[in-house]
Amino acid sequence: MVDFDPDELGGRLRLVADELGGLSSRLHSAADAAQGRNYRVGDPDGLADVVVDGRPRVVGLTLHADALRTAPDELDRLLTGVLNDALTRARAGTREALFDALPDAVRTEAEQAGGGDPR
Repeated sequence: MVDFDPDELGGRLRLVADELGGLSSRLHSAADAAQGRNYRVGDPDGLADVVVDGRPRVVGLTLHADALRTAPDELDRLLTGVLNDALTRARAGTREALFDALPDAVRTEAEQAGGGDPR
């Protein structure tokens, strides 16, 4: 029969809890920092420019005067495309920040499990 030392087990569990608390704190800090960033995306023709924060929320939209002279369906496609690109970039930025905050071993396991590096 193996000797069981409850004090040793308790010490190990406290270490695990401390490590998880530290990881939680790092992930919260990384998420807060990512959500505070702004991501700017413009269309290739320079007709529209969108700024999205990391939450992601649209915080700015600039239209060139020529954009207002386009057909309504073209303007709709232009704005939808630029907004979607900006929101996608913001979500990716937050994912990358969280991924970077993970310990190396966890990051490696995530990559091997098929999660891959989000960049």
